[in-house]
Amino acid sequence: MVYVRLARDWTDDEGLEHDAGDMVDVDAVTLAQLEADGVVEASDTRETPVLTAWAGETGVKPQWAGETGVKPQWAGETGVKPQWAGETGIEA
Repeated sequence: MVYVRLARDWTDDEGLEHDAGDMVDVDAVTLAQLEADGVVEASDTRETPVLTAWAGETGVKPQWAGETGVKPQWAGETGVKPQWAGETGIEA
């Protein structure tokens, strides 16, 4: 299936009417017929860039959380004193 934009009004095989500019999902055979009838224009997607629109301002401003109320604390003395390993038996 291929999703295409109609260049002019078209009525499908089931009798549903579609206006020019509508996007429709058609199979490859139907697409070929629509292109032959001038209902859709063939395009090379390599030459047609896909543009994405920027939504613009959302009205929501980013906010700084500010102070959390939690103050960092120093662990202080751990109660564990470093110990000297003593002689290693290795002479320098």
